[in-house]
Amino acid sequence: MDNIRSSGNIARNRLRYMLLNDRISCTADTLSMIKKDIYRVLSNYMDIDENIELTFEQGSIPSSSYLNAKIHIRKTVR
Repeated sequence: MDNIRSSGNIARNRLRYMLLNDRISCTADTLSMIKKDIYRVLSNYMDIDENIELTFEQGSIPSSSYLNAKIHIRKTVR
């Protein structure tokens, strides 16, 4: 039963992510360019991992969306 619930939650979250992606019209190419730009800018100030995870989330207000970035910071550059 737990597998069904977790599979259902995974499918629901994937659908939510796809719908949000479609709503903001962000292609995979655009997302890749955003990741590269974030890496280029932040690497001027910090030693960061190149593998940046970006996710889109819908805010509490239906028309608001957020871009969350998960970035591993190794150390700051001085």
